[in-house]
Amino acid sequence: MKKILHISHSLDTGGGPEYIKKIIINNNGNFDHYVMGNKGIYFIFFKKYLGDNKVFSLKNKNIIYNNLLIKKIIKKIKPDVIHIHGRGAGIYARILNSDYSNKIVYTLHGFNVESLNYLKKNLYLLIEKKLINKTSKIICVSDSERKEFINTLNLEDSRKIITIPNFVEELKSEEYVDNNIIEEKIKNRLDVDIQKYPIKLLTVARLSYQKGIDLSIKALAKLKNKKIILIIIGEGREKKSLMKLVEKEGLKTNVFFLGKIENARTWMKYFDAFLITSRFEGMPYTILEALEAKIPIIATPSRGIKDVLTEKYCYLTKSFDEHEIARTIQKFIDDASLNRNKLNSYINKYYQTINKKYKKDRIISEIYNLYERI
Repeated sequence: MKKILHISHSLDTGGGPEYIKKIIINNNGNFDHYVMGNKGIYFIFFKKYLGDNKVFSLKNKNIIYNNLLIKKIIKKIKPDVIHIHGRGAGIYARILNSDYSNKIVYTLHGFNVESLNYLKKNLYLLIEKKLINKTSKIICVSDSERKEFINTLNLEDSRKIITIPNFVEELKSEEYVDNNIIEEKIKNRLDVDIQKYPIKLLTVARLSYQKGIDLSIKALAKLKNKKIILIIIGEGREKKSLMKLVEKEGLKTNVFFLGKIENARTWMKYFDAFLITSRFEGMPYTILEALEAKIPIIATPSRGIKDVLTEKYCYLTKSFDEHEIARTIQKFIDDASLNRNKLNSYINKYYQTINKKYKKDRIISEIYNLYERI
């Protein structure tokens, strides 16, 4: 039985820990999984699912301590594959563990150098380029992300860089939360009667610059129709500044921050559309979840998103400009008001055309076949 050691800086929230979870729970029985990372929601899950002796805690951003611990655990369990997740762990777990380069698989989960300042960006790119030689395979979760990675690093040989996209499991209709429960929870937490709004939008995201929630707010402010509500599920360091922006734009009765909701995708069918205005992505699980829920998606053309929503999709904006986002939201409102059945038919047909590409069984097989070849 092959041993797989997963190393992720964060095991709290986000796509990286969810990706590890999906790999582990879909194990075909031929692999033995171990996990290392900082404590959080997923850390607790892995402890329960795998057992205390297979999950190891890192020490925040203490690179020296973490690398000593990684070396110790590698010597102890002798993994056949070391699967590193995310940029943070991707750097420190490879720099001092070059002896195991033929065993290392590295999944980016979002290249996103746009978020770094000039010095950090160029230092990171220099390190990343050197570390490619200490990596067996690098997985990008979308084709546009792979292209960006190769072009930014100016790689002549890109054979190590592959694409294996994210996926989501299908939910049964009874797994979605009942409308009355959603309305009651929103009423209790926000003191808002959501039923009085004809158009209900949902965003599920970390409150950060990357996710572009400020773009959504500014776009909504430009709409003449104010009979619209946006519920934002998620937490993050930009919450205070975003709440101030809502107040500044006069949207205190239109935009509400609900905080964290466990398994937020089970709320999706209640809403008229999913709004995602990210500046950059790897491939967000939320967009796949919204597609699977068969609700319209209004989105910006960031990497990862434009792999799922092609140029032919009518609610993909042409740019990140808030006027263009407002125009696309208004187009959705007009279409929904004119013929909701026609709109639903369009979304269902689009889902059927794109669904095969993101089937769970195919993608899980790709990952485990890669493990077999290492």
